[in-house]
Amino acid sequence: MTLSRIPSTAMLTIHTTTVINAMVTIQSNPSPIEVANTAQRRLFVMSLVFGVLAALIAALLGFLVWKANNKYQEAVKADADGRIAIADSRAAQANAEAAKANEGIGKSNQEIARLTNEAEQARAERAEADKQIEIAKADAAKAKEGTAKAEESSAKAALEIARLQTVVANAEQNRLEAERALLELQHTIKPRTLTEQQRAIFLSTLKKQPGTKVRLGCAIGSEESCVYAQQFLPIFKEAGWTVEGDRLERATISQTFFGVGIFMLGGKKEPTAQPGMYWVQVRPELQPFFAVLVEGFGQLGIETKAIADENFPEHLIGVFFGAKF
Repeated sequence: MTLSRIPSTAMLTIHTTTVINAMVTIQSNPSPIEVANTAQRRLFVMSLVFGVLAALIAALLGFLVWKANNKYQEAVKADADGRIAIADSRAAQANAEAAKANEGIGKSNQEIARLTNEAEQARAERAEADKQIEIAKADAAKAKEGTAKAEESSAKAALEIARLQTVVANAEQNRLEAERALLELQHTIKPRTLTEQQRAIFLSTLKKQPGTKVRLGCAIGSEESCVYAQQFLPIFKEAGWTVEGDRLERATISQTFFGVGIFMLGGKKEPTAQPGMYWVQVRPELQPFFAVLVEGFGQLGIETKAIADENFPEHLIGVFFGAKF
C-alpha cells in the first residue's frame, strides 16, 4: 500500500507543476481586452491629471487678471481724485474772483446811480433857469415901458438874465460831463469780447504767416483778461499756428501792462521794470510772425509790445494778454 502511493504522489506533483507553468504562461501573455483596459485606465488618469493642471492654470490666470484689474481701478480712481481736487481748487479761485467782480459791479452801480441823479438834477435846474429867463424877459419888457426906475430894473433884469444863463450853461456842462462819465464807466466795466467781424479779420491776418509755435497766456487774478484770451485760442489753431500745450497758460508777471505783450528770446535794447526782460528789436527769423501779430491786433485796436525774456525758449513766440484797465 505504501509503495503504490509513491508514484501517485509524483504524478500529482508533476500535474500541479504543469498547471502552474500554464498559468504563468497565460499571465505573461495578457489578452487584448486587458491591454485595452490598461491603456484606457492610463488615458483616464492622464486626462484627470491634465484637467486638474488646466483648472489650476485657469484659476491662477483668473487671479492675476483680477489683481491687475484691481490695480487699474485704483489707478483710475486716484487719477479721478486728483482731477476732482484740481477742479475744486479752480472752482474756488473762480468763485473768489467772481465775488471780487460782483463787489466791483456793486460799486459801479452806485456810481452810475449817483451820476444819473446828478444829471437829473442838472436837467431840473436847466428847466428852472429857462423859467426864470422867461420871467426876466417879461420883467424887462415891462421895464422898457416905465421910467428910469424901470430902466434900472431892466438893467438888473439883464444882469439876472446873464447870471441865469451862466447857471444854465454850467448846468448843461455838468449834465454833459455826467453823461460822459457814465458812458466811460459803463465801457470800463464791460468785459472785452470778439465780434464775428473781428474774429474773421484776425483769422484772415494770421493765415498770412502760418506754421509757427506760440504760447498763449493771461494774468493770474485777472479773470476778464483770461476769458478774453480764451477767445483767441481756436483762432490761432484754425489759422495753422501751433499753440503750446493746446491750452491757455495762466502766468504771473511782475510788470503790469495793458493790451498784448509779445514775448520772445532776443537781443537787449532797453531794460524794463522787470529783471531779465527788455524792450527789444525783434529777431529776423521771428520778424514775419511778429509783424502779422502786430497787424492783426492793430486791426482790433489792441496795443502790442515786443518784450524779450532771457529765459524764453528759442523759436517760440509768447502772446500774453494784459488787463483791460
